[in-house]
Amino acid sequence: MKRIFIAVDVEDELKRYLEDLIKEIDDLEIPNIRLVKPENIHITLKFLGEVKDDRVDDIIEALTGIDTRFNRGKSKIIDIGAFPNMKKPHVLWLGIDDGKGQFSKMAEFINNSLGIYGFTKNNRPFSPHLTLGRFKKPVLNLTDYIKKIKVPDIEFGVNRISVYESKLYQSGPVYTVLKHFNLIRRKNGE
Repeated sequence: MKRIFIAVDVEDELKRYLEDLIKEIDDLEIPNIRLVKPENIHITLKFLGEVKDDRVDDIIEALTGIDTRFNRGKSKIIDIGAFPNMKKPHVLWLGIDDGKGQFSKMAEFINNSLGIYGFTKNNRPFSPHLTLGRFKKPVLNLTDYIKKIKVPDIEFGVNRISVYESKLYQSGPVYTVLKHFNLIRRKNGE
């Protein structure tokens, strides 16, 4: 069995910027949070969980053509928040601009394509984000901490979708790329 997810990779420049932001958040000493390692930051399009080894090829086959279906583009960070809410947070995140619904369309395409192969479809609305940390227990006054975090005004490229295997360790997850899909289609049809 492999623990699988599909994500938009973020550029190294953004990861370097987020490394500084994560250090800033760490300095706030928010209780009960485990911050993400900057090298692991991505935009999850679909989390599949445990998948039999022989189904990985089906996942890759289902995504064939995704690289020509979607445009390379730009996005930007728009806000910071917590899932499911600020009073009982599980995840601290940066919200991403879904300009023209590109991330939502990618997630829908992946959901439908994998559905043809018998994988369970997500029924929740898609919300593109970058996970910064996960909470072990609820945090009182999270809003007070959030007010101290300056939401970065940064634009980044959307150039690649990858299929990842995630292995969980005491020190945190380790992600291995199983397949990259480099987005090649341009808006002007180049």
